Amino acid sequence: AGGVDVLVEPMGSRRLPAYANLDLRLDRPFTAGRLRVTPSVDVFNVTNQATVLAMRRVQNAGNANAVSAIAAPRVFRVGAALAW
Repeated sequence: AGGVDVLVEPMGSRRLPAYANLDLRLDRPFTAGRLRVTPSVDVFNVTNQATVLAMRRVQNAGNANAVSAIAAPRVFRVGAALAW
């Protein structure tokens, strides 16, 4: 019987780059009588980096090494919390 050639790469030799994400939140409570209002602003992925999170690693597929997931883009969120 014939043999099969196999390419073995060292563990971790094809790792994705390190992922760092910066999120910020700003809120300030205000009181008016018995009502407390806390408006807030959130910013997610402040640096807006499209870091690759996942790639297709199956090498016999037509989409080998294709990016399958990236980090979400910068998002702003505005909200308020009410307490009475």
